[in-house]
Amino acid sequence: IPDASGLTIKPSPSITTLFTITVSQPGAPTTCPDRTASYLAYVEPYPVITLPFKEKTICYDDSFELTAYVQPEGINYIYEWSPPFQLRSKNAMPNKFFAPPGEIYPLELKAITPGAHCTSFDSMFIKVVPPFKFETVTPQDTTIRYGDEITLNTESAAIMWYWTPVDYLNDPVLKSPTARPLKPITYTVVGIDQYGCRDTASINVDITYEPKLFIPNAFSPNGDGLNDKFGIQNIQFERFLLMRIFNRHGEMVFETTNIDNHWDGTYNGKPAPQDVYFYEVRLALPNGGEPYYRKGDVSLVR
Repeated sequence: IPDASGLTIKPSPSITTLFTITVSQPGAPTTCPDRTASYLAYVEPYPVITLPFKEKTICYDDSFELTAYVQPEGINYIYEWSPPFQLRSKNAMPNKFFAPPGEIYPLELKAITPGAHCTSFDSMFIKVVPPFKFETVTPQDTTIRYGDEITLNTESAAIMWYWTPVDYLNDPVLKSPTARPLKPITYTVVGIDQYGCRDTASINVDITYEPKLFIPNAFSPNGDGLNDKFGIQNIQFERFLLMRIFNRHGEMVFETTNIDNHWDGTYNGKPAPQDVYFYEVRLALPNGGEPYYRKGDVSLVR
């Protein structure tokens, strides 16, 4: 203060300051001591507003949280949002925004100190876009044979994808991954478009355990090295349990529990006659259910 000797002063404090005035009478007796009085000048700074963004594109799917930061901290600011029509409250912090898609909405925030009403303001713009949806997700709920491969596919405006669970997938972040599931499974895909909008869809894949066996309908055990024995071919995921062969009289001429043990066309150590024989095969499947049975006939040709 240039001059602090008068009864009126005009200070410009930048921080909260306690001013004290002392009054004394020259030559006064001790019974008239100096008198003092104090005045606290409470200084409030102008708020400094930091917005999370100046322009923002959001999806029309749920309310959007608006949070701004005002400094210095520790002051019970008064907040005023305008216009207030798409907001949860005109004075809330944080606030909630929700508005129809297709427009750009301006918003202004004022921060006001409680005592001196020092005021600052800043503004932002929010664009609301329509919700993102998958156009197609294929296949629909489907059934494949154990060991087969299936391609999962989506069509949409998505730029990112994530499939879960990742089990049996070649790549969970592809638009169209391939899967070779070994058990019934439900795949869920989350798609994200350029604005961060999301949609979710699911595909149920069931599994059938149908063997792809090859069993010849004839063989010729003549020692020429071609088709001399009868057995099962193309065993893949199955576990071989049993094969039996019967003649037309119902007599069992061959039995084995070893997949590599094929019938050479003999019975009791002697060549079996040319005829039609009947077989039954039993296999165990990966799902642990009932064994798989297969019956048929084979011609022994001499």
